Amino acid sequence: MVASSTQRSDTRDALDRGTARTRELTALERASVARVRAADEVLAGEENSEPRLVGAIRAHDECTCCHSVAVGDLLGEFTCRFAPRDTAHAAHTRPAHAERALP
Repeated sequence: MVASSTQRSDTRDALDRGTARTRELTALERASVARVRAADEVLAGEENSEPRLVGAIRAHDECTCCHSVAVGDLLGEFTCRFAPRDTAHAAHTRPAHAERALP
């Protein structure tokens, strides 16, 4: 789903007012904040027996056109959770070419 400009504006307004819905950071996210601020781009870890990545969202050239940021400024972090793979389902959905051995 792509957010409309109205949704983005409503979210920005809520953030500015301090009324945006948020959640508590996980232990991995809390531990990664200082490292991401210090220039690490992606950190790998595990929570609840699930692999996770925590990474930096940094400003690029196009961000500076509308925002008062410098290229490379930390804008936020993302967390990517990798759920355990359902091997029974994966075997039925794997493309045929995935079965070939690599040279």
